[in-house]
Amino acid sequence: MTEQARTIQPAIDISELIPIGISLAEALAGRHAQGHFGNVEGVFGNVMGDHATISLQQNQVPTSESPSAAQDDIRDAARLLMSATLSSLPTDQHISNEHLYGHLCWLRPDLSPELMSVLGDAVGQAPNQPIPDAVTLWARLLQAQAVATVRAQCPENPQLGFQIAHDTHIGLHKSRMGQVNQDALYYQQHFDDSTGRRDVSVDLLVVADGISVSTAGSGDLASALLVQTLASAFQSESDRLLNAEYSDIETFLNEVIHRANEVICRASVQLVGGALGQEIPMGTTCIIAIIKGSDVVLASLGDSRAYLVSSSGVGLLTGDQNLRGEWLWASQSDVPFDLQGRGHALVGYVGHFDENGAPEALRPTIRRITMLPGETLVMCTDGLTDYAATTHTEIAKIINSALDADDLMVSARTLVNAANAAGGGDNITVLIARSCHL
Repeated sequence: MTEQARTIQPAIDISELIPIGISLAEALAGRHAQGHFGNVEGVFGNVMGDHATISLQQNQVPTSESPSAAQDDIRDAARLLMSATLSSLPTDQHISNEHLYGHLCWLRPDLSPELMSVLGDAVGQAPNQPIPDAVTLWARLLQAQAVATVRAQCPENPQLGFQIAHDTHIGLHKSRMGQVNQDALYYQQHFDDSTGRRDVSVDLLVVADGISVSTAGSGDLASALLVQTLASAFQSESDRLLNAEYSDIETFLNEVIHRANEVICRASVQLVGGALGQEIPMGTTCIIAIIKGSDVVLASLGDSRAYLVSSSGVGLLTGDQNLRGEWLWASQSDVPFDLQGRGHALVGYVGHFDENGAPEALRPTIRRITMLPGETLVMCTDGLTDYAATTHTEIAKIINSALDADDLMVSARTLVNAANAAGGGDNITVLIARSCHL
């Protein structure tokens, strides 16, 4: 693979973000108690320094409190924290809080799901913002810090099991247009049969969304080829993966995506008689999870998403890999980049050719998460996130509500129904895995 892993220099160490947020929320609560609202960036703009220096500004002129003043300040504080994860933000165009949030885990895949849960709720618009005041923000961040500490220090639990459920739908609108479902999913649980035990396993979960603009092949063929390649590789390697270290799983994911890229590219060329010319090759997004005990290793390319639902809330684990994200990445190193108004166009997918027309696998974003008992992993295509809701606050509420069902199959169908109720303009696929003691 010639595509190199991307790294950026952070504004601050990631481990400092939650402590900085706690100090910021505490100071904001004190400021609000004295009747001071607004100008959060002017008062607390330098959050990249020692968080101990964040304090109540005594010389601020009181402002009149509107019903949404506190929530507006919370939203602005959340943006400060999001901005602090990067070295800089573009100055040529404004990027909304929702878009910034949606790309963060591509640019910084080490962000904790606990912090992402709080940030996602804090950027919501009043009056529907789940965090109504600075004291609540303070409490949420303290809880996030506690859970993040447990997650970081919790020993691996090889006997943690997973209940898995799924649903997929062509999309209500697309079904009326005579189109096909270009999404694909797959999951398999492999148990350690050599010992006769059924409480130790390694699991594979895959969600893929074929790119619909292809003229050399089709999106449904690309996603199907991806799933078939992954399934075959997992069946061959599952015994080895039972005892694999994190580095071995990461290598497996990189290699199997490289293999799938070759398969899809070769099929694209064959389908047009050996020369692509002006044709658009087929491709697909992917979210892949390898679960071993309590350890989850995620690989992502594209804008299909994964969420972790925990006691801290609903935290986004992946970042959308499109032109807007590329623009944000370029701004970290002052590389000129023209967004050209096509921010949603994908730059991360499987089925990629280099500039000379040779297959070139893009490097996926890979991250590792330790799941605690009772937590839930939700993997989905953008048919859910683009239609069921327009903001993270709304999608988090829908996911939480759906997961209240005792039967995860009902939860998956509830999420699909939510996207269809809002128009169903794209294929919708949901794959859910809930951790439990076997």
